[in-house]
Amino acid sequence: MTACSACGAAFECGGQSGASHCWCAGLPRILPVDPEQSCLCPACLKPLVQRRIAEFVRGVTPATAATCGAREYATDDPPVEGIDYEIDAQGLLVFSAWFLLKRGFCCEAGCRHCPYGFRA
Repeated sequence: MTACSACGAAFECGGQSGASHCWCAGLPRILPVDPEQSCLCPACLKPLVQRRIAEFVRGVTPATAATCGAREYATDDPPVEGIDYEIDAQGLLVFSAWFLLKRGFCCEAGCRHCPYGFRA
């Protein structure tokens, strides 16, 4: 068991227990990673990732969207709810600006959170 460096809660860290990878590998890498901070529990890490991504996205303009550097964080992993997409009140899957930035280009479909400035 590991203690969360933020809240002190005990949790199982796969990376420290010898597993091939930890549960946190299912979340996107955050930028920049703080090498001084030890593991965070699931309840602390996901909100931190969400805040860091929101800070990054706030600094992106339509003019910088294609070259902002988000594409280097793209993976073949499945999208993560609350980070890459949300389900709206009508039950529709809505991609986040972060997901669209990681894709690296505008599809011109009128996405709700289009960071490239396209409006249908």
